[in-house]
Amino acid sequence: MRRVIVASLVFAMIAAGCGGGTGKESVKTRPSSSTASSTTTSSTPTAPITAPSAAGNLAAYFNAAEAVHHKLAAAAIKINGGVSKSHISVDQATVDAVAAADPTPAGALIPAGLDPVLLRAVVLLQSELVSRHSAMARVGRVLGTYPTNGPEAKDLLQCLGNGAAPAAKFPADLASAKALAASSPPLTPVPTSSRAAAEVAIRLLDMGLRNRGCDSCGGAVVTDLLPITWGPQPSWAGAPPWDGNIGGVPFRATYEANGWRIELNAC
Repeated sequence: MRRVIVASLVFAMIAAGCGGGTGKESVKTRPSSSTASSTTTSSTPTAPITAPSAAGNLAAYFNAAEAVHHKLAAAAIKINGGVSKSHISVDQATVDAVAAADPTPAGALIPAGLDPVLLRAVVLLQSELVSRHSAMARVGRVLGTYPTNGPEAKDLLQCLGNGAAPAAKFPADLASAKALAASSPPLTPVPTSSRAAAEVAIRLLDMGLRNRGCDSCGGAVVTDLLPITWGPQPSWAGAPPWDGNIGGVPFRATYEANGWRIELNAC
């Protein structure tokens, strides 16, 4: 069985920036926000005071996720414009549109410390975006024109089909997650060295592997939180043990100066 190891870093909770690169994903957790108010006597009506909620902690993520949704829809229109009964054509503009719809930066805005119900709703959203982008990612392999009955076109069309269901579900799931966040209390900030911070990176990396690893191309939407178990897991001879597993996939989590380094062992 082929082994694939992917590394990820989760940066400081209050850090201003986030990073990433080839083979890496970044997660920046964000402190909860609050508002202060005072009451004064006035003869004119005042707007009702809205209590702070988790919606403030997730506003940046929700905005980024919705932007990715629209970019993916725009990329799909470009792809469909090159499909006919006889051939499929993919130009550089289409490849660029798919690249611009990468959901990884949006995932970096998911904060640590969400309760399981809200975390499930957010992970569902992000996995729908990852699934859709992964379903389109192979356009880069078929830059040019190919007959629809050829292997390249058939492979691309099969992959593109994996993005249809999550694309249809995303708007309703986004509205549901926003409503849930608005009715949830604001987050209590957690240390960047905490397991909660590490688990955000683990979940993001895992959903990426399920959609892109082992020659996959989308279709792996996370409808329920995969269990994360911490504790030594057997490794190959001479290697240190894994630190736990997510849904049976071993991971190693190492906290470094700039955050968590995560490795997953899959395929």
